[in-house]
Amino acid sequence: KEAPSTIGDRVKLRTSRVDRKASVSKDFLSRLNNLRVFREHYGHTFVPKGIDEGLFAWTCSQRQKYASSLLPAEEIKALEDVGFSWAELSQKERNNFIWHL
Repeated sequence: KEAPSTIGDRVKLRTSRVDRKASVSKDFLSRLNNLRVFREHYGHTFVPKGIDEGLFAWTCSQRQKYASSLLPAEEIKALEDVGFSWAELSQKERNNFIWHL
């Protein structure tokens, strides 16, 4: 890729980055709301794959980002505000966990 050569090109590049960031933020808020609803219904944030595969993958991703220090502080706070558990369950814990299905 070539570097932007004009000020206009630089503004377009920055705007596209902001737009992408905004869409990620909307996705985060949407998933966070889904997690909030899940927690209200089940009483925990350990989303099993069989109930909502998309939310399961998203929560796993949030835990991985957190462990790698890649999750922004405002997203950490938002997750903690809904009672998100950063711990991952082992296979044995998942097998013994009461899912209230």
